[in-house]
Formats: sequence, structure tokens, C-alpha cells
Amino acid sequence: RDSIEGEISNKFIEKVVKEKIGFHVEKFFREFLSKLLGMKCAVLEEPEVDIALIEFKKIKILGEVKWKDSLTKKEIEKIREKLNFFDGKKIIIVPNKRTIKIEGINVMDVSDFVKLASIKNPKI
Repeated sequence: RDSIEGEISNKFIEKVVKEKIGFHVEKFFREFLSKLLGMKCAVLEEPEVDIALIEFKKIKILGEVKWKDSLTKKEIEKIREKLNFFDGKKIIIVPNKRTIKIEGINVMDVSDFVKLASIKNPKI
């Protein structure tokens, strides 16, 4: 059954879980990078960027988190456009970087963060 009157539908639950997981993954990587690299988090709203890290009031790292296995050309172009609006190193965080290549943007996955965490003075 997809749904029963008075109960929450499976589709609704799936939608909420996907949205919440994305939010929590973004928050995790933003805070992780901030602590790891010793930079402060900034909020960039126009355009909205998932990760913005600053050092001495200057944007150093910009990032987008896309927690899915593949991206369309349109999604990649939108990411590139957003990140290129600002100066700084650009990253995108995905579950598996082997499936995604974006010229001019450092594509990272969990294995990269495991390596970064083991380095004394990590750099991106």
C-alpha cells in the first residue's frame, strides 16, 4: 500500500528523508571542513552556496554538496555558475567521485575526507 487514509504516505516519508539527509550532510561537511582547516563558516545567500569558508574576512573555499550518484549536465552547469560567482577554491562533495568529473572544480568524496583528517596541516 502506498498510503492509508490518516497515515503518512511512503512517498511523503521518502521525500522528507531525502531532504533532511541532504541538509544534515551539508551541515556535517561545512562544520567538518571549518574545524579541519581552521576557517570560519560564512553564509552566502545570493547565490546560495552550501559551503563558504572564510579566513581573514576573505572567501577561501566554496562548495556544493550533492549527495546523489550522478548529476545532469544542467545541474553541473548550475553548480559551476554558482561557484564561479565568487573567488576562492571550489569543491563539490559527492558520495562517489569516480562517477562525476567537473573541470575546474575539485570533486571530493568521503575517502578524500578520511585522508584529509589524517594529515597534520591539511589543504584543499
